[in-house]
Amino acid sequence: MQAFGARLCTLTVVILLLVIPAAASVSIVDLISSSPDFVLLTRILQRSDLIPFLNMARNVTFFAPSDNVLRSIGPVAGITDILRYMVVTDVIVSTNLTDSERVYFSSLRSPSAPEFPLAMKVEWVKAEKDEAQNADGMKLLIGDGAATVTKYDIVADNGIVHVVDSLINIPDEICHTLQHKTENSDISIFADLFNKHPIICHLLSYSFDTATIVAPINGAFDRLNDIELTYLRSPAGKEDRVTFIGSHFMYSSVYRLNDTDGYGKKVPSMSGSPVSIVKGDSNMRINGVQTLEHDIVFQNGVLHKVPQFITSYSSFEFTPRKYIYGLNASLFADELVFHGYDKLLDDTKIEQTIFVPVDSKYGDTPTSLKALKYHISSTFVDNFTTAPQLLTSGLDLDSLGRRPQAIKWHFREDGQILINQESRVLRSPVVIGNTALIAVDKPIPMPPSYRIAIGAIPNAQRSYKLLDKLGIFEDSRLEGTTIFIPSDAAWESLGSAADYIEQYPLLAQKLIYSLILIEPVYSNSFDSKFEEYETLFGTSLAISYDESNNLLTFVSTLTNAKRLIGKDTMDILTESGVVHVLSSVPVPSHININPKDLLDFGHAHDFVRLLTFSGLSREILAPTAEYVILAPEDSVLESANITRDSPDLEYTLSMHILERKSSAAELFSSTQEFEIYKYKHRTKIYPETGSQNIYSLVHESSSGKQSSMTFRILSRGTTRSGAEVIITDSVIPQYIFADDDSDTPKDILERFNINKMLIVVLGAGIIAVIGWYGVFRAFRCGGEFLLPIHEPHFFRRCSNFRPINNFKRVLSKLTCGVIAASRGNIAIVDDSTEGLMVTTDDEALDGEATSEATPFLRRVSNTLGARANHLDPEMLADTDADAEIIELPARSLDGPTGASAESGAASAQALSTASK
Repeated sequence: MQAFGARLCTLTVVILLLVIPAAASVSIVDLISSSPDFVLLTRILQRSDLIPFLNMARNVTFFAPSDNVLRSIGPVAGITDILRYMVVTDVIVSTNLTDSERVYFSSLRSPSAPEFPLAMKVEWVKAEKDEAQNADGMKLLIGDGAATVTKYDIVADNGIVHVVDSLINIPDEICHTLQHKTENSDISIFADLFNKHPIICHLLSYSFDTATIVAPINGAFDRLNDIELTYLRSPAGKEDRVTFIGSHFMYSSVYRLNDTDGYGKKVPSMSGSPVSIVKGDSNMRINGVQTLEHDIVFQNGVLHKVPQFITSYSSFEFTPRKYIYGLNASLFADELVFHGYDKLLDDTKIEQTIFVPVDSKYGDTPTSLKALKYHISSTFVDNFTTAPQLLTSGLDLDSLGRRPQAIKWHFREDGQILINQESRVLRSPVVIGNTALIAVDKPIPMPPSYRIAIGAIPNAQRSYKLLDKLGIFEDSRLEGTTIFIPSDAAWESLGSAADYIEQYPLLAQKLIYSLILIEPVYSNSFDSKFEEYETLFGTSLAISYDESNNLLTFVSTLTNAKRLIGKDTMDILTESGVVHVLSSVPVPSHININPKDLLDFGHAHDFVRLLTFSGLSREILAPTAEYVILAPEDSVLESANITRDSPDLEYTLSMHILERKSSAAELFSSTQEFEIYKYKHRTKIYPETGSQNIYSLVHESSSGKQSSMTFRILSRGTTRSGAEVIITDSVIPQYIFADDDSDTPKDILERFNINKMLIVVLGAGIIAVIGWYGVFRAFRCGGEFLLPIHEPHFFRRCSNFRPINNFKRVLSKLTCGVIAASRGNIAIVDDSTEGLMVTTDDEALDGEATSEATPFLRRVSNTLGARANHLDPEMLADTDADAEIIELPARSLDGPTGASAESGAASAQALSTASK
């Protein structure tokens, strides 16, 4: 009730001041001049000629600073205008205020808008116990809290006086304030955009008008990404920037509780669109957006802060063109516009990816139409993957058969992404509609020629030199092709085979042209299923690609699987095609590099001859052989005296032929197990630590005894079929396997894969035939047996087959010779000297042998003498049908006699007849 009574009394005083003039009036000047607290203020008012102004003022409120305040601040420039600004043209009684804040107008006119008085914001809040307060326990804050009332509601006949603790400075101009907003200000982004158009402020100043600015705080710009914001700040974004600022700018000052100058709820903005302003209980809503802070007064206007734009985001209508400018690539964008790419730049529905070189201090930017096309792809890429990617550009080249040139990117170990090995990607792809923009630090280089591209591959210099030596780089047929080139390590793995290929240019050309496809095929074009491609050599090549394992397989080669070196060595782009680097050499099937070629090339000719002589060459040197051949060089074999006459030659050679029993990434790169060809001795070979090309061969017998030797590899090579030909400086001695007892009869049978029952049956059959024919000849030779035993039917039927006749002769000679010797009639000549010679080669059977090769009758003539007449002429006819006519001397044991001579002559005649 006391508060109500106080309010009522105050209201009565105000009414009396306004309506009924007092007989003895007390003006504001009287109150101030009569108080000891305002002596200094009175003097300042007198010096500023403000006494008449205050005496003439009616219904005003004066926020009077005490002498203590004036003494503390000292002399102040412009004190006259400040004191006039502190006189409000309205009566403000603290206990009668119904709103927590309100804008009042002072008696000072705005210097920039003389027709409009300056505004002052007054707020009242709950006071603390130790603070000066009015009867309601409230305190007044004047001028956005610049001053606080210390004494309230001193009534004069022409107004109210409130004592304040500070001067209230005149507000700054709105443009000046925005121009000096720091980065720490919560509206610094809007201020930055606003300040790019000083013409607005010039127009405002020259129009002597006031304005209302709705300023979104910095957080409101989170709706824009950094590219859109950069675009708005750029010169290219001027039009959109003016539209945006204009929609947040209104001529005339619009306060929360004040009239809107007759516009009602709709106030036209500078851009022409109407702005809806609605008063709230403690704030205001502008186009439906509630203000965070309102009625921030200035000399020539007012500012309201809002948490978001009061216009729609869609009003910006962002396009790829605007985004390119937003990526700080104005030079690139200008070039695109110059070359007529407006539709591509402004249509967000076109699916495309554009590589955008940002502006640099060096001014690098693609300027030719050809270079611009190479930066545009019809493929949409909105993110990167960890694998190398290929895009087809918009550039079609004659050198590619009017096919589009490719663009390649890959990840470096440090996470950076490079385009065509040079241009660095600056950020993730930026998407606007169906267009993806990829910012790069410089223009993407055009792919070079094959010569430059392959010459720049550090691990393929051997292939580069070979291509250069063969003149392949100058071949016009390379346009629009794919070249597979082996790496240096791949050539090295071939060993002497690589040297062999390089020594013969025609062979090298055949290999290289067999690895050139007549069309550009990139890694993303290979399929997991085999597809056939035609080569420049005229052959076809079927290729499949296992992307997960990065493995290419060539099916027209005997060594099918060819792993690529690494992901960065795929898809090396050139102006005429693409290059893939292989980690091994896929020797085509029509290029025959067999073991004999490498043995001859490694100066192991004698080893080849010995293999041929021993009958091993047909299998060991076959084009499809896969053995590991440890071939001693010719000089090594000569030093070891290994010749055709060497004992156990076949065994010695077999010890140098190995069959793999363990696998490794590279032959002899670690301990590996082998078996000796045919004899199946197990052995291990491992490299000697710290010694280059020196290896140890170790054999452990079944008894546990170890034998070993060391050897040096002089050269090595791999054939098309995968056989390894290794030229060494040592002969493997037989003692390495001398004590191996693994060759039991069972092992021998297993070695040759012979069934024991088959051996028994064949052996029995051979013995039966030999026995049968032997018995038959025994009866024929003896002549004394009367049993009717005839020649086996098989031998009679095959009498015209020379090998059978030859076999019959040998068996007849042996059988009859034994019978004659048993009778004492024939002396068997030692076969080791000049004995019975049996020729089995075709030349001897054709009758081309010399007379010394068939001397059966000559030999028996010297030993039998006159007793030769005891031999059966039929038997002799059977034994040597090809014998020539020879006269045998007639002699006996006691010397020649007539009877014996006759007998000898008769025998000779019989032999001659038989020979005929």
